[in-house]
Amino acid sequence: IYAVDIKKSTVPKRPITLAVDQPVFCILVVEDHKESRLMMTQLLKMVGFEVQEAVNGKEGVELFLQFQPNLILMDINMPVMDGLAATGKIRDTKVGAEIPIIALTAHAFEKEREDILAAGCDDCIIKPYDENILFATLSYYLGVQFDYGEEQDLVGHPWSSSPREPDSEALAGLPKVLLTELAAGAAELNQQRTMDCIAEIRIKDSSLADALETLAEHFMFEQLTTYIGKAENA
Repeated sequence: IYAVDIKKSTVPKRPITLAVDQPVFCILVVEDHKESRLMMTQLLKMVGFEVQEAVNGKEGVELFLQFQPNLILMDINMPVMDGLAATGKIRDTKVGAEIPIIALTAHAFEKEREDILAAGCDDCIIKPYDENILFATLSYYLGVQFDYGEEQDLVGHPWSSSPREPDSEALAGLPKVLLTELAAGAAELNQQRTMDCIAEIRIKDSSLADALETLAEHFMFEQLTTYIGKAENA
């Protein structure tokens, strides 16, 4: 199985929490981009995983040796030591021979994928992350089971209901420079940049800003990008 081959239509809805009576799973997230690392960490913690964070490959190797996590999410392009070199060093250790290592990459080119797998990674997840594919990949490699909950059980949970869709006409009616800035923030998975832009939008349209803010707060950048794209093409 490869995460890039998982079809969204075959992946269940986003889990609410880990299923009961399971071991505690620790995941090491190695990612130099602050917003991407925050998004991944928040998603994993909200479901119930323990998470350790590293900002480059060298730190990732050190934290791996210290905590011996159950799985590593490894960004490929990082300063100090890239993900391929870090993966090699982990694989060279006795305890690192069998741990699942999932590469995080912005590209899906076959040659790069071959290089990633040859370096010792088990799989690839393409940026920007699709949350359902992420959880399906974790389920496959860890054997972890999730609780998807019943609607009445989700009251008060940040995922308890689908966010309200932003008004398409209002979104399309934003000044082009503002819409372009919003699109750039969402494409970068940059929550702060996105929120700064939404603050400007709030001056013009508080209702639209509320809908956009809900998406950004829950790191739902893929949905936000889709709405912006429709507005730009309207």
